[in-house]
Amino acid sequence: MLLDEPRLPIAEAADRAGVHRDTLDRWTRRGVRGHVLPAVCIGGRRYVLLCDLEAFLEALNEPERQS
Repeated sequence: MLLDEPRLPIAEAADRAGVHRDTLDRWTRRGVRGHVLPAVCIGGRRYVLLCDLEAFLEALNEPERQS
């Protein structure tokens, strides 16, 4: 269930990712290199699920495929 998943406020997720809060916010709204970081809104506050953050960062670290 969604509420059982570990979730991080945007600022804490940014700290874990080693980026500024605005960067992480932009990743949730517009994405980067074709990947968008999912965020959930609970009680008017936005959160990132820990598993989504880890998967997003892993996807960004994969080498881009040349066609």
